[in-house]
Amino acid sequence: MKTWLRALVALIVWIGGVAAPARAERAGQTPQPVYFEVWRNGSLIGTHRIAFRHDGADLVVDIDIRLAVSFASITLFRYEHRNEERWRDGRLIAMTSATNDDGTAERVDIAAGADGLVVRGSDFAGTVPADLLPTTYWRMDSVRQRRLISSQDGRPMAVTVTDAGLDTVQSEGRAVPASRYLMRGDLDLDLWYDAAGNWVKLEFAASDGSVIEYRRVVEPRRLEAEVRP
Repeated sequence: MKTWLRALVALIVWIGGVAAPARAERAGQTPQPVYFEVWRNGSLIGTHRIAFRHDGADLVVDIDIRLAVSFASITLFRYEHRNEERWRDGRLIAMTSATNDDGTAERVDIAAGADGLVVRGSDFAGTVPADLLPTTYWRMDSVRQRRLISSQDGRPMAVTVTDAGLDTVQSEGRAVPASRYLMRGDLDLDLWYDAAGNWVKLEFAASDGSVIEYRRVVEPRRLEAEVRP
């Protein structure tokens, strides 16, 4: 890509800053839902859904992640995560999450307090700065943070982020240019955002060495092993 075009796209992404859903919120609009399919070494293993709604002046974000790895109709691994975030005037004021990590229960409750965000999680309890973001990544300013709050267990996580330049990725069935960011430290993953600030891809190596990839889609496929009452 020509240098001037690369610089222009980078500038657009920087101006986009807080990402398209947050801009829609400022305009008084309800952002459109976001869907990802989750792939492991080229096999579809689940879905990640982000839905938005307004409750008075608050933007409420509902997140639902369901993953299952199966072999010969036997489920070998299951991960389920439900999360509700509440935002007011662009700031996180509350979050509640519950996770089933293959039989291990995790939880997080966050509430805005006088001195910051009060976090009560399964692995951390305390107060953190009010401007920290949870590890939900739908806001592009996640890549401008030095610390994030684990949305699974509440731990503050130290990270460094490197801009790795532009890639072309598939998003909702189209090839789009997207900026790639390398997040390292307590987290080790790559994130991609398009020129409008939309989160379009995620990739990381799991503990067993397999590659997990999020692919943004218009609507995810439903997997039998992924869904249960």
